[in-house]
Amino acid sequence: MTRAQSQDQQPKKRERKRRGRGEGSIYFDQSAGRWCATVSRGVDARGKRRRKKVTGATKKEVQDELGKLQQHQPLADTSKLKVSEFLTSWLSTCEQKMSTRGYERREGLVRLHLQPHLGHLRLAHFAKLHVQQFHADLFKAGVPSATRKDAAAVLVTALNHAVEMDLISFNPATGVKRPRHIGQEMKVYDEMQVRQLLEAARAGRWYALFALVLGSGMRQGELLALEWRDVDFDGATVSVRRSVSFTRAGPMLKEPKSAAGRRTITLPPFVMEALDQHRKRMLAKGFIDRPVFCSGAGSFLFPQTLRQWIFTPLLEKAGLPKVRFHDLRHTHASTLLSKGYSIRAISARLGHSKVEMTLRVYSHLLPNDDATLAKGLQALYG
Repeated sequence: MTRAQSQDQQPKKRERKRRGRGEGSIYFDQSAGRWCATVSRGVDARGKRRRKKVTGATKKEVQDELGKLQQHQPLADTSKLKVSEFLTSWLSTCEQKMSTRGYERREGLVRLHLQPHLGHLRLAHFAKLHVQQFHADLFKAGVPSATRKDAAAVLVTALNHAVEMDLISFNPATGVKRPRHIGQEMKVYDEMQVRQLLEAARAGRWYALFALVLGSGMRQGELLALEWRDVDFDGATVSVRRSVSFTRAGPMLKEPKSAAGRRTITLPPFVMEALDQHRKRMLAKGFIDRPVFCSGAGSFLFPQTLRQWIFTPLLEKAGLPKVRFHDLRHTHASTLLSKGYSIRAISARLGHSKVEMTLRVYSHLLPNDDATLAKGLQALYG
């Protein structure tokens, strides 16, 4: 045995700690006295990754064998793989890449819609006809259009992954017309109804919450994530820095999706007065370091609690027609638009990234000034 071979068989101390560039998982097994490596061999019929272990007396032996295996990857055997099994395996890869809320939404769509309707099919035999029938079945079952649209998007994404993993040769959902989402009708209160709502809330502990949403147009998640350090009583402003979403793991704070979402809103005096009174009550309870609008225990206020135990009873007390809590944000925007205020200023107040978004949502609420324009032209040229 040459000196070079002897050195290759027994790794130096530094070699055990660092791997060469491109060598992957090559390592020296001290107990066996041999070089080892693992290489991925694709996935099996259930969508699980297969791995093969390679060993050798020298590091070069393992490198050579590893190179041969990596050049001859066999295609996965999908003849018996069910769609349900594939989706379960695919979800396990999604969990590491997505936010908790995003993953839970995707998992729910798979569990409640994709697997019950498509899970019994074999992935290798999955066709466009099955995709079309899936959309039709969800429609017949009365599944909301937004859910059907999301389920269709998840199916396309999952099957794209199947193509990438060589489980199928093409995505059968590509090219199939997806369901359209018909948005829920926007409902807004007029000025008199807003006054009724605020008057009904005035005597309760949540008056500041309703005054703020109607006076700022903030989103529900932004309101529930608000902290006292975000309220500037001297400048009469509130800064939107974060939002809260609620998952199985609990409340999750997140940054605004766009730079426009991170904003400072100037508040009218009636909102500042309401917040000042609310702050005094929270200070007396020792909750000044908690969210501005918190539960009786000082924790985050859950949306379901807000809607079911606070908002709905308040509407009944005020004698107002039922609307979504989010419609109070729409009410704020529509009131300003109806008065002819700048669409650009209102868009910034709402945290929209583009003015076009505001126009798309609220164009039907803009005042019709066509007759006024005609009068102006007559004065100029008539």
